[in-house]
Amino acid sequence: MKWIEKISGTEDRRKQYIRLSKEGKAMMNESFDCIESRFLERIQNASKEELEKIGLAFDILQSKLFF
Repeated sequence: MKWIEKISGTEDRRKQYIRLSKEGKAMMNESFDCIESRFLERIQNASKEELEKIGLAFDILQSKLFF
């Protein structure tokens, strides 16, 4: 199964672009759905205070890693 596609640049054929194939996108969507489900399962019994701390942790990660 091919999860990526390699495409040559139209203006400069030395350039190559790599992107997810249709199958790759489906696999990534399935993976993210699984991660989301597991995350929600783990926090379902968290207190309001714990959820606020988790939200703060996400804010820190967003600003430091995913900017």
